[in-house]
Amino acid sequence: MPKVVWIGEARRANEADGAWTARDLNGWGHGTGATPSVMGFGEEDRFVAITDGEELINMVLFWREAMPEDWVPSQEAPNRRIAGMLRANMGVSDLHCNRSGQ
Repeated sequence: MPKVVWIGEARRANEADGAWTARDLNGWGHGTGATPSVMGFGEEDRFVAITDGEELINMVLFWREAMPEDWVPSQEAPNRRIAGMLRANMGVSDLHCNRSGQ
């Protein structure tokens, strides 16, 4: 998941300009195919929400801007920028996905 910043008429991918790149889970190997959604405005925490590329997807929130200094990520998160992950199992704890159609 990359964040690119527009400055003037140019895009920047440097951390010094506020850009970042964060790895998420991608066990399927084909990416997510999901469109990122921007969450939070004004004084609210600001996130980018996306589903990951796992066989049974997770809903993943990335910190959109600066992370709180005392932020401690989940041990399951592959990147510190991930604010939260939730398996999309529709409330069925033993749900699994089979992409092969079997």
